[in-house]
Amino acid sequence: MASTDLALYRRLWREARPYWPHLAGMFLLSLLATPIALLVPLPMKIIVDSVLGSHPLPRLVDVVLPPPVNSKNALLALMVVFLVAIALVSQLKELGVSLLRAYTGEKLVLGFRTRLFCHVQRLSLAYHDSKGSPDSTYRIQWDAQSIQYIMIDGVVRADALRQRAARSATRDRRPGNFTRPPRPHEGLSPAPSRSGARGEGARQLRAVGGARGAGGHTRRQGVWPGDP
Repeated sequence: MASTDLALYRRLWREARPYWPHLAGMFLLSLLATPIALLVPLPMKIIVDSVLGSHPLPRLVDVVLPPPVNSKNALLALMVVFLVAIALVSQLKELGVSLLRAYTGEKLVLGFRTRLFCHVQRLSLAYHDSKGSPDSTYRIQWDAQSIQYIMIDGVVRADALRQRAARSATRDRRPGNFTRPPRPHEGLSPAPSRSGARGEGARQLRAVGGARGAGGHTRRQGVWPGDP
């Protein structure tokens, strides 16, 4: 990675510093997807083996269950409640992630647009005469949105895609599973889309810094706040 990209990402992390707890919350909530997915087959296993069949309950489950749950009807009802609870927890997790994504993304864009607008107001009239006001307006309105795509979709969602790919690879390697080519959303296929999205967002944010021409006036003033 070039030194300019490293400097760009450092500035992005500084820009998102007030929302680090929100990003960490999204990351932790995304990690809950794996244990929730692993709990889904457990009630069905108990129903098939111990309710419909005659196999004893797993030792850990037998210790956790209360003593009144001895009949098959009570065990079946309990497993159905357990399935509903798992689905409810999964939906609540998705709701929390969606709320954090929307709130953090909008706040990041709002703060970045505010800084860009204040910086544009401090630029000289000569800069606006040479570049034109639509250039600054377009960067404030559209290019500023790239910060949420990089900080949220490029960091938090990338971890969720890696977990999904790992679960898919683990499932396909189980004994008895037939070998098939990976689907488009499994394995390593999400990686190009993530890197492409982050690279495109980086190019858009670098464009916000203004033209780096040979003229001294163009180099001294730019839409990006903090440029020399």
